[in-house]
Amino acid sequence: MVEAQENNPVIPRTQRKQVNILIIGDHLVGKSSLVNAFCKPRNKDPIENTIGIDYQLKEYRNLLLNIYDCSGCPEYKSIRESFYVDIDLVLVVFDVTNIVSFENTQMWIEEFCKVSQKQCEIVVVGNKTDCIGKRKVTETEACIWTAMKDMEYYEVSAVSSIGIRNMFESIIEKFAG
Repeated sequence: MVEAQENNPVIPRTQRKQVNILIIGDHLVGKSSLVNAFCKPRNKDPIENTIGIDYQLKEYRNLLLNIYDCSGCPEYKSIRESFYVDIDLVLVVFDVTNIVSFENTQMWIEEFCKVSQKQCEIVVVGNKTDCIGKRKVTETEACIWTAMKDMEYYEVSAVSSIGIRNMFESIIEKFAG
């Protein structure tokens, strides 16, 4: 049974609108940590590398979020691509301390768009903002790039959970209506 949340009536899972969220990006940019920080904020256990795909189910307001966390390793490309169908939202994650992961953002978007047959929102996420002094991609640089692509951009720290809840709530609110 689904427990009622503050100011929210109990809605059975079968009556919730499902939103399929795909999370892609280079290996070791913090995709799994980002998902964990949103889905299991109290869990501070170490996160292992994703092998293929990891799946999380999160109930949020009247929505049932199916979150697919994809490995960034090249050897899992065919597995990853099999999940590119019927996606409502894509989060392309890069590491702000790794310029190559930012440069590869375009490649991830192209890989997804080449396989997916469905129009969906693509959001770019700069992770690891807690690594002060190690930053290689400025917020301004990322904002300019995403604005040219007409995409939203968020900066977060999955390790310290800064910006995670706000980012997900802002993005997911569009599907709640």
